[in-house]
Amino acid sequence: EGINYTILDSVERIGEYAFYKNTVLTSVTLPSELKSIGYSAFGYCEKIEFLEVPDSVNSIEGYAFSYMSALERIELPEILDKLGNGTFSNCSSLKSVSIPAGGTEILRFTCTGCSSLESVKIPDGIKELPNTFTGCASLISVIIPDSVINLNCTFLDCKSLTDVII
Repeated sequence: EGINYTILDSVERIGEYAFYKNTVLTSVTLPSELKSIGYSAFGYCEKIEFLEVPDSVNSIEGYAFSYMSALERIELPEILDKLGNGTFSNCSSLKSVSIPAGGTEILRFTCTGCSSLESVKIPDGIKELPNTFTGCASLISVIIPDSVINLNCTFLDCKSLTDVII
């Protein structure tokens, strides 16, 4: 049995390491006016399977959701401007990620080691994908928009990748 937690609506920022290594937390309801999620805020929360990030969030710092081994699905807002380094790194159950359209900046290792990741949606406007999907052994197909100009080690060790459309 785990813990379900609802964060108060008055909270605008979840600070770094706020729920780090909380091994009993099974679900979190984020406030509708939340603006940012700090460094490693939910890192190693191993029992959360789904997380809905409200549309008000515009910045997710590095490793915010890393090593969430049960996380299968996450819904990101459309106004998100930044995904920090390693945001979803080693989320071994994560099956798909849909990166929002707009001015999203994707930093290094965003989905590194997401061994169950099968599909990813990359919107037009993204310019670089540095080391973004390294070690995503289940990734099969990716469509890369014309806006991408740098694919540095992007698909390193993606053993199932058979279809890349550029």
